Amino acid sequence: MIQEEKTIAAIQKDIPVLREIVEGACSQEGRLTEIKQELAAVERKIHLSLARGADSSTAEMEPSVAQQKHGKQL
Repeated sequence: MIQEEKTIAAIQKDIPVLREIVEGACSQEGRLTEIKQELAAVERKIHLSLARGADSSTAEMEPSVAQQKHGKQL
């Protein structure tokens, strides 16, 4: 019986610490959601800028391809 009381007392000391851990994890979920949204926005910007870069490089390559077909080299 004394051993059980010691075990219960030790466990009860851990309860406040465990509550802080659980509440801390839940409170940071909102921040994690915000960070994920920011990441998605940055990824969209990167993809758009890469797509624009690919379009402009394709447009630049087209005249040189046409010149090569007509026998002109750069």
